[in-house]
Amino acid sequence: MLRVYRRLVTSPQAQQAYHELFALLLATQGKTGVIFHCSAGKDRTGMAAMLILRALGVPPQRVMADYLLTNSASTAHIAQRVAAVAPGPRQQNFQQSVRDLASVQLDYYQQAMGLIDYEYGGMTAYLRDTLKLTATDEQKLRHWYLA
Repeated sequence: MLRVYRRLVTSPQAQQAYHELFALLLATQGKTGVIFHCSAGKDRTGMAAMLILRALGVPPQRVMADYLLTNSASTAHIAQRVAAVAPGPRQQNFQQSVRDLASVQLDYYQQAMGLIDYEYGGMTAYLRDTLKLTATDEQKLRHWYLA
């Protein structure tokens, strides 16, 4: 999963998708809701939510807490997926893998944010230089989505 989060930050395809999401948010001018999702709803979607929240000026600690809420909001789903693993003495590792795939971890968040800081010079630089979100774009988003 740590490699997945590295790719969510560094992959040109992921970067393009996040750029397009911001373009859509800007195009709607806050006049309509925007639904964004992925198959599991926690990794690509979680990263998108983290990027949007940071662009809106939400402090990193608050963004991290929001990201980690995924686990408490998904308790039943996670338990159901783990319970679906056939019982057996060698299944504990597989159950843990299923649990890891169905939940989020602080390590995942830290992997992405640390990489953004180390490789890109921080969130502001990542949003500006990689996702092409200008300071004016951020001001517009804050006006439309925080008003």
